[in-house]
Amino acid sequence: MKNILYFIFLLTSITFSQTKEINITMEEILINSDIQELLDFENINYLKIRFSGDKLIGKKYELTVKEIWKGKVKSESEILNSETFPFEDWRKINDTILEISVISKLSKKKNLKMVFKTPRVKITKNFKATNSNDYHFTDLIDSNYEKVSVGNKFYLLSNALMYEYEGTFRTFVGGINNGDVLKWGEKYGIKHYLIFEMKFE
Repeated sequence: MKNILYFIFLLTSITFSQTKEINITMEEILINSDIQELLDFENINYLKIRFSGDKLIGKKYELTVKEIWKGKVKSESEILNSETFPFEDWRKINDTILEISVISKLSKKKNLKMVFKTPRVKITKNFKATNSNDYHFTDLIDSNYEKVSVGNKFYLLSNALMYEYEGTFRTFVGGINNGDVLKWGEKYGIKHYLIFEMKFE
C-alpha cells in the first residue's frame, strides 16, 4: 500500500486560499478508477496541505483537534507542536513553504487512524469512530478566512461523516456554506466528526 501512496498517486490542486500573510493550497489525489476502488475498499483518504508566504520564516506551528460526538465537543488535544520537536533547528520554519500530508484510514474496529507528516516528523493518531465508512476531508479555510494569519488559531480541516439532505447523502463543500462548523452535529445530525485547527506564531 505504501508503494501505491507514494508512487502511483498524482496530486492535483483543489483549493487555493490567499491572505495577506499565508497562502494555503489543499491538494487531493487524482488516480485511475482501479486504484480508487482499492482505496475505497480500504477506506483510505489522502490530502496534502501546502502553506506558503514570507511570514512563515522563523515561525513555530501547532496543529490541534476537536472531537465532536452528537453535537458536543468531547475532547480537544494536540496533534503536533513544533516547539516540542527533538532538535532546535526543527522547531521553527526555515523556508517560505511548509507542507503537511494527511492520511486517514477507517478500520473495521471502529478506529480512525490518521497519519500527519511534516518535513521533520510523522505523527500517528487514533480516534474512536462509528461503523460508517463515509468519512471525508473538508477544507475549512473559507469558514474563518479572516483569522488565517500569524498569531491566530484558525480552522483548517475536518474529517466528517456525510450528512443526509432531502433523502441523499452529501459531503460538505466548505465550512462557510454550512455555518458554524462546531454546530454541524446539531444542525445536520452528524454523529461524529473531527475539526483540526492550525496556528503559526
